[in-house]
Amino acid sequence: MTEETHARFSPSKLPRIIQCPGSVKLIEALNAEQTSSSAAEEGTYLHGVIAEHLLAGLGTITRQLHKDPRKHQEYKDACEDILFWVSQLHAQHAGLAPVTYIEHRVSLASLAPTHDCEYLRDVAGTADYIFVCAGTLYVCDWKFGKGVIVEPDSDQLKAYAAGALAAAFPGLCTKVVLTIIQPRIPFDPVKSVEYTVEDINRWVYYDLVPALNKIDLEIPLLCPSEKACKWCPLAKDPSKCRARYEMAQQVASDVFSVFAKLPQNQPQNVDLVTPEELSELMQKIPMLDQYIKDIKGYALHQIASGRDIPGYKVVRGRSLRKWVDEEQAQQALELAGYAVFELSEVKFYSPAQVEKVIGKKK
Repeated sequence: MTEETHARFSPSKLPRIIQCPGSVKLIEALNAEQTSSSAAEEGTYLHGVIAEHLLAGLGTITRQLHKDPRKHQEYKDACEDILFWVSQLHAQHAGLAPVTYIEHRVSLASLAPTHDCEYLRDVAGTADYIFVCAGTLYVCDWKFGKGVIVEPDSDQLKAYAAGALAAAFPGLCTKVVLTIIQPRIPFDPVKSVEYTVEDINRWVYYDLVPALNKIDLEIPLLCPSEKACKWCPLAKDPSKCRARYEMAQQVASDVFSVFAKLPQNQPQNVDLVTPEELSELMQKIPMLDQYIKDIKGYALHQIASGRDIPGYKVVRGRSLRKWVDEEQAQQALELAGYAVFELSEVKFYSPAQVEKVIGKKK
């Protein structure tokens, strides 16, 4: 599970590298590689659970996954959804003797001589599940996040497919199916996209190799965008990337220049701003929103650490008083003659809270 983190260009980093090749040297120079998080550690743990049960041929979870019963049930449901999907994939190909790989190390090193790109030797990672049958290569990836929905047409999965095709199945497949299973999102937890082998080869030739070849440009090619900056280690420290700062300035300029053209009190002149201009603007706004959030977080951290930012200081926020022991407070108030219904309210759970109590499937 940790192999991918040792690759200089792990497939999970490729969406950023392809969009912004100059970020590679900048991140390395600043020693700013992404640190682990509780969400990443949770994902690593659940990937291990899936691998353990697939290797044992088990379709149901056989051990306690968390000491908290609700958390255990949440983990169990998510893992069993994936195990069930894998069993269905096998059932669809019964009698065809498929080849499967679980937590399989994939490298693009063998493609380096063909494309005259030495950096391809540094692209390697671990694919969650590879299934090959009847000329079709299935590359499957488990995602356990609950917030950001991941699509299967990703550079990460294309890299796994390219490596598998080159190293293990050259000439044996004609079709590639990339699948993301994200069991903890409420809708469409399984998404797939289909490509030909030629599509994957074209992606390597036209997208990946040109980006890798631009890493060593004398003037770094920095191309900040919503996609490139989303998981960039520099995103939380806006002072480290001048290109993102200049991008934000330009986006802000675009936003206010279009706003100035909007018909404030003249609805009949709506054509002052075309639908195309509004569409282009709406696509830029999330980049500016995220940059503003990152700037605020960075500034707060700097001031709290003792650094002076002229005109700003940290002040104590509004405090919320809470019971140290709610049950003891309730008992004391009842003894004083107050009824519980006078001091509390019944509030119906949200759908997410109900789901945690009764289980997602129910």
